[in-house]
Amino acid sequence: MPDQSLPYPFPPLLGDMVNVPKALPPPPPPDSIFTTYPVPFINIRLSTSLSQLDSLQVVSNFLDRAQQILPRESFGNQTISGNVLKIKRAADIFRGMEEVQEDLLAKYFWNLSLTLQSLGFQSTSTKIENRMNPIIPICLGALLSILKIDGFKMCPHRCSCYDFSHFVDCKRRSLTAIPRDIPDGIWMLDIRYNNLPELRDGSFRGQWSTRIVLLASNGIQHIQSGAFESLNFLEILDLDQNRIKYLPGYFSDSLEHLIELRLSNNLIEYLHWNSMRNLENLQKLDLSGNWISAMERGVFRGLSKLRTLSLKNNRLVVIEDGYFLILQSLETLHLDNNTISAIQGEAFSSLRSLNLLCLNGNRLSRIKFKTFLNLQTQDTHLQLADNRWACDCDLQRVFAKFFSVRHLHVDDYSNITCSEPGHLQGQSLLAVDSQLCVAETATVLVITGTVLVTVIAAIVMAERNRNKTRNKSWNDNDGPSDPQEK
Repeated sequence: MPDQSLPYPFPPLLGDMVNVPKALPPPPPPDSIFTTYPVPFINIRLSTSLSQLDSLQVVSNFLDRAQQILPRESFGNQTISGNVLKIKRAADIFRGMEEVQEDLLAKYFWNLSLTLQSLGFQSTSTKIENRMNPIIPICLGALLSILKIDGFKMCPHRCSCYDFSHFVDCKRRSLTAIPRDIPDGIWMLDIRYNNLPELRDGSFRGQWSTRIVLLASNGIQHIQSGAFESLNFLEILDLDQNRIKYLPGYFSDSLEHLIELRLSNNLIEYLHWNSMRNLENLQKLDLSGNWISAMERGVFRGLSKLRTLSLKNNRLVVIEDGYFLILQSLETLHLDNNTISAIQGEAFSSLRSLNLLCLNGNRLSRIKFKTFLNLQTQDTHLQLADNRWACDCDLQRVFAKFFSVRHLHVDDYSNITCSEPGHLQGQSLLAVDSQLCVAETATVLVITGTVLVTVIAAIVMAERNRNKTRNKSWNDNDGPSDPQEK
């Protein structure tokens, strides 16, 4: 449990790292400090004097670099165990320490290779390497009182680094690969408008704290396996306006905390079911402006938290049953500006939270009311303009049923125009809907009248024939008597 007696108001246990304050006011220097609060601090740099400290413990963090965190003549008790140190200048890091516990280093440091004698310690020379069990700590800790987040000062060539906002700007720098020397501890990385034909394995290795990565407009064609390794806490990934043709099965590996994924204006033609299997926390997915003509059934079935899905400006022809399985949290579905000409009856039946369904700008000529009646929602708004509607009595009856159902609303009914028949082309459905069934009604009345006249005529003729037959029988009975009787 965190030490509640600490003199500084530390943040509570975090479920959403993105809400961690980016800057904290400087606290008063304490006598000692030890905390294991889960704040995503990767690197630390001294910002105040250590003259009043009796002890320093930096335990169980993700610290992988250090910059003279233990200066000479500071304090006597130092512990920086449980980290993942990659030490290049160990003498600078441990300067001022008279001795070090060899078993402590062997137990907690990962990939640490150094000779203690070379540091000037009075202990026996011992070489320690690769002894730590490489288990990533579950709880991120940090030294919050006298230390501040400040990322390692090294900044990639051609890029700009902003310490206080934890932002690295590599936008429009003519880069051909992801820089290898990106500072640790950053929150946002902008690499838009460069020339990156592929994302290679380990491109973001070590970027545990990064929350936003912007990679739009780079000409990316291929994503290697392991490209997003270490981005386990990434929340926003922007891959808009690239040349990606397909999403491989390993695409979502390491992206289990992703909240928003942007893939608009690429060259994707087909969506496979396993390409998004690990995106269980995704809430917004933008696939607009691609070449998608079909999708595998259940392709989104693992996205139980998805709220917004955009598939507009693609090449979908038929919306099949099973495309949107188990998307019970989906609120907005954009299918506008495709080439959709048919929607199967159960295509939307699993969408229980849908508020907006955009189908405008397609090739629909007729729809079935039952398809939309299967939307078991409290309130759903439909957009259906700019299609190829065949305006007849059947279409008018479908829209009349829409208006009679409380939870379905056609927002753009006044903008719906007729494409067929020819004499109604270009006219508003709202202007002619009252007339669409008049002609049919008149036709029905004419047919009904004709049938009635025919039936009546048949009855009259039958009656006349019966009368003739009866009269003839009477005449035969009233004819002249036998002459012999006279």
